[in-house]
Amino acid sequence: METTLLPQLLKPIDEKEIDKYLSDRRYGAQEKKDGKRMFVQTLALIHTKAFNRKGISVDVPDCFVEAGIHFAARNKFNNYLFDGEKVGEKFYIFDSLQLGSKYIRNLPYKERYAILQIQLMEKPFELLPLAITTKDKRALYKRLKKEGKEGIVFKRLDAPYTPGRSTTQVKCKFYSTASFIVTKINSKRSVGVSLYKGSKLVDHGNCTVPPNFKMPAIDDIVEIRMLYAYKDGCLCQPVYLGERDDIYEEDCTTKQLRYKNENNN
Repeated sequence: METTLLPQLLKPIDEKEIDKYLSDRRYGAQEKKDGKRMFVQTLALIHTKAFNRKGISVDVPDCFVEAGIHFAARNKFNNYLFDGEKVGEKFYIFDSLQLGSKYIRNLPYKERYAILQIQLMEKPFELLPLAITTKDKRALYKRLKKEGKEGIVFKRLDAPYTPGRSTTQVKCKFYSTASFIVTKINSKRSVGVSLYKGSKLVDHGNCTVPPNFKMPAIDDIVEIRMLYAYKDGCLCQPVYLGERDDIYEEDCTTKQLRYKNENNN
């Protein structure tokens, strides 16, 4: 089932741009989780649903269903709608569009987050911490880098929730990831992957599929992490992260890639 429910997407920035967001009091900061973007919704204290970033209904883990009903009951909400990131069997909540009969997407982010803070969370739901002061943002950035986390997100505290690519929310990844189209199945659990450059599909080499992942099929979209890409299409140290059912084929382009600086060794 497809809905008109679409997420607010973050604008990518380079790490050299981070300092201005750390010192800008208009922005708060959160960890960028390495999972799948998801809406979770409960209706009339009965139905818990989930939607991916395409607005398409997806399977809801049983633990989410139970937690969703309990959350609504404990906080006396008939309905709610959360935006967050599914990581394994955990759901990290970073925004809310509806609580009870009240639609709150037009409130400033700082107010939406404050409303979430006073709710009684139900495991495996977890509210993602928000750093607001420059001191706390710098401490968060330093910790995320030290722990090898995926990246950091900056959000305008005075901005409403706006579906589509945002100018008020940005993300910086500490390593490069991209969504590729599987164009070849190799022997020994390896796949060939490609990206669009304009209208042309360009080969970007191979990536091993670990034993704990099922093998994808031709035309499936998969996520791959790498240090960077080379201009000739090769990937440096590609790591297979799994299939993506929430990415459109037309988004699998070379614009996602971070290329090796020719001055680096």
